Amino acid sequence: MRLIIVDDRHYFRFVALSEILFDFFEDDEEVEVLDIPEARRRIRFGSQCYDEILIIGTLTFCRLQYLLKFLVRNGYRVPIKILLFSDIFGLKILNGPLLLSKNCALLSASITQDELLSIIKGDTPVFHNRSKGTVAFTRNDRHILERWSHMINGEPDSAAMTKNDYQISRRLKLRTRINNELSLYLLWRFSRNLSELEGV
Repeated sequence: MRLIIVDDRHYFRFVALSEILFDFFEDDEEVEVLDIPEARRRIRFGSQCYDEILIIGTLTFCRLQYLLKFLVRNGYRVPIKILLFSDIFGLKILNGPLLLSKNCALLSASITQDELLSIIKGDTPVFHNRSKGTVAFTRNDRHILERWSHMINGEPDSAAMTKNDYQISRRLKLRTRINNELSLYLLWRFSRNLSELEGV
């Protein structure tokens, strides 16, 4: 039995996404589409047992952390996959899915319905090919991102960059195909916290 949990801070997308998935899986008895409160109720009272869980939407890290810990506390050690929309990091468009970790992928906020359903069904594998589209931050990247954090936090004296720093910054932007420095910084923080959380 597969559980799809929908949670999106954008109300209209939450409603539209829920309706699309409800309609698409309506005749599939092996898939349930629920929001977080209903999923928690079913899991807590043991009314259903799931062997695969997919979380989709724009969850903050704290909300995602709460949900994953809730699942672990209730004995769920099954595969848990996460699909996030890119506008949670201020990105409207991505040139294809990005893997933030082995179980979490970032999708373009402008993804089409057909593309999204293809990923959810598994026809377009985003978690299996880690050599392409994986976000991996190197030590040099982390150095630059820490400089950016000083700039973002209003500490210009600690944010001065050298010529080499700018070259590293350019390579990072080319590799991720993301030019927005704030978005890259938020992405880095999220993926760093996520890698720690996945050890829960």
